[in-house]
Amino acid sequence: ATCLRSARRMGGLIDSLPDLAQIQSGAGSAKEECDLAQLAAEVSDSIASMAASHGVEMTTELAGAACRGNAGQLAQVIANLLINAIQHNHPGGQVRVRTGQENGRAVLTVENTGPGIPQEDLPRVFERFYRADASRSRKTGGVGLGLAICKAIADAHGAELSVESRPQEWTRFSLVMPAA
Repeated sequence: ATCLRSARRMGGLIDSLPDLAQIQSGAGSAKEECDLAQLAAEVSDSIASMAASHGVEMTTELAGAACRGNAGQLAQVIANLLINAIQHNHPGGQVRVRTGQENGRAVLTVENTGPGIPQEDLPRVFERFYRADASRSRKTGGVGLGLAICKAIADAHGAELSVESRPQEWTRFSLVMPAA
């Protein structure tokens, strides 16, 4: 069983590295008009059963958030952030997804209750292979590339991806797209 888990983790790593290289090279990043609210609704619907199986309540407040971007890549960012918010939560916890416009910019926030991220780890969460808690990889099967991929996608879009956390209370990731 241990070997199988390790093989799956390595398979995930092997699958993720080409994605990261492709994003950073700018290949396949055609941009079109899209709406973060619509993308967030679709992704939320697709992983609602995951939230339920973890005993996590997921709520959405989705106001129009029109932007220009690669819808597939932006959906991947939303999915990674939501999956992390669910996995790094506790039974009875909450995940909140919000979208809207602020100062002419499309904004998405994903906030969860749970253990939070220690302040000293916040500057490094977007680094490749970095995990604030090494035991997380054993629990979730992660390889430490999800947030690095999210950051690479945000950078390729000229967007800002940031994180705030209050340990033992909440964590909030925010994606702010450039003004259209």
